[in-house]
Amino acid sequence: MDKKGDRIMRIVFWQNCISPHQMPFITRLADDPRVDEVVVVAEVDVPPERRQMGWDSLYDANNRTCRIYLHPGDDDIRRLLDQRAAESWHIFMGIRAFGYVFHCLRLSIVYPVRRAMMSERPNTYALGLANGKPLWLHRLRFMLRDRRYAGHIERVFAIGAMAADYFGSVSKHWQVSRFAYCTETPVIATPPPHDQRLRLLFAGSLEWYKAPLTLLKSLLMTRDGDAAVAFHLDIIGNGSQRRSLQQFIATHCLANRIDMVGTVAHNRMAEWMGKSDVLVLPSVYDGWGAVVNEALLAGSYVIVSDACGAADLLGDSRLGRVFHAGDAKRLARIIANCHCRLDSIRADRQWRRQWAIEHVSGPRIARYFIDCLCGDDIEPLY
Repeated sequence: MDKKGDRIMRIVFWQNCISPHQMPFITRLADDPRVDEVVVVAEVDVPPERRQMGWDSLYDANNRTCRIYLHPGDDDIRRLLDQRAAESWHIFMGIRAFGYVFHCLRLSIVYPVRRAMMSERPNTYALGLANGKPLWLHRLRFMLRDRRYAGHIERVFAIGAMAADYFGSVSKHWQVSRFAYCTETPVIATPPPHDQRLRLLFAGSLEWYKAPLTLLKSLLMTRDGDAAVAFHLDIIGNGSQRRSLQQFIATHCLANRIDMVGTVAHNRMAEWMGKSDVLVLPSVYDGWGAVVNEALLAGSYVIVSDACGAADLLGDSRLGRVFHAGDAKRLARIIANCHCRLDSIRADRQWRRQWAIEHVSGPRIARYFIDCLCGDDIEPLY
């Protein structure tokens, strides 16, 4: 029971897809005695672009932890909104981020339900690139288009500190909670690396915003520097920059140190994380970066740019390091330092895994999520 009485909650999620970065906590919500029903409504199970990245379908009509509906029509949407309205929280993935979710939000306005929103921060990287806009333009768009809906939303689950700062500044109606994506806690069967090469991993779309070329430039510096670093890099993923990366590798004779693995099924990522010392995520924009969760849960050390929401997790230097996005020289120095500390990085592997289980696993995030909705004393995630 929550501290504000004996009220039991029904929680309904309105999403664009069934996400492996949210289902690990959604499926644990009903473990809490404060929740007796969980529903997920999604437009699709897996978007085509995510399927190409190795995502598997998580749709299960017989799921016992939550009921899942794929793209219900308006009559079914209204029925879901009308059921136990006074006891329900409805969680929408953004306001206008996804057309179907926005449609459901608008239909919900006439129902006496409590609403919350979950969202990453706006993309502010560069005007005209991948919807990147300066922050003032996002604020202006919010005032002109979205403010009318703000009063219908009580709480925002902001993915990362930058998102929390933004959403806390645009509407006085909202209670903003810093939130995080999560991933399944894997069973690690792969033996960790034992040779003296620093085993590096990049996992993500091979697109400009993930900045894989920044990583290759940094590795070239470490190879040709005064204290050469013995390393091996596995690149998992595909995208428009694949050919240019291959050309860079060939031009600089890095083929014996770098493997272009291609797409890997999502359920095999733990295997790759388990045999890597360090995950590197050098993005110039990344709303969160769930591969960071996957790496920590496998015990890997992490290097991320400050443009990644998941940089929030690395408050303890034993977990990883943060560098300024685009600074290849700084990244090269951090990688070289990791090579010098390779033994201690490997020795802390189990400690990192335990930290991740205690702070960003599905059960932990589920408990935090419910505490926020109940208004209970809230212990920060990290």
